[in-house]
Amino acid sequence: MRRSFARMLLLPAVAAACLAGEARAQNRDAAWEVFPYVGVVRPGSDSHIDNFLPTGEAAAIHLDSSASWGLRFGYHFTKQQMIEYAFGGNGTSGKASVIGTSTSKAADFNADTFTGQVNYVYNFFLHHRDKIVGYVTGGAGVLNFSTFGQSTDPDLQIALNKLVGDENDLLWDYGAGMRFFKGEKAGLRIDLRQVHYTSKGRGDLDYIEATVGLTFILGGA
Repeated sequence: MRRSFARMLLLPAVAAACLAGEARAQNRDAAWEVFPYVGVVRPGSDSHIDNFLPTGEAAAIHLDSSASWGLRFGYHFTKQQMIEYAFGGNGTSGKASVIGTSTSKAADFNADTFTGQVNYVYNFFLHHRDKIVGYVTGGAGVLNFSTFGQSTDPDLQIALNKLVGDENDLLWDYGAGMRFFKGEKAGLRIDLRQVHYTSKGRGDLDYIEATVGLTFILGGA
């Protein structure tokens, strides 16, 4: 599994290194940017709810780290400022647990997450020919969380139904990244951001997503 993640992250880097040309260009006024990416999602703390069942047991939900994928595309109002739209997702596995005073039991489940976001991006330039462009970003969107899992234990099935089920939640995110250009139209882009959302059944949650891919600059003044 680790090797497959490493290969996904290395492929865009190798492709970017092969891009030819020394021309300046990169970020331009009135240009479009398209960024297909792959990455890794690392969930934050587990969800934990005390006195979940009438008998006093607590419940906990754990999500594993997983690979992610998506597409970002945006419009540069100026070289420094842009608006960016994003669609992405990931599939992961998890564990729902019911914890009593003397015993605990758990059931596994699978989960799919899809997000749609709108972000403001501010670019700053770290090379006199604009070949290295950093940025900070922040925005909001919607997260769809859907799961698949069943248990013959009625207590665990309650946990799966109430804490895991399907839902749509609002999210907000912030982060930063870098672009490394070799020519006028394409470069390597890396991105790191934290996403926060409030689940109806699991409370306030967050995750960190690190992504990498080739970014393409189209048109512009």
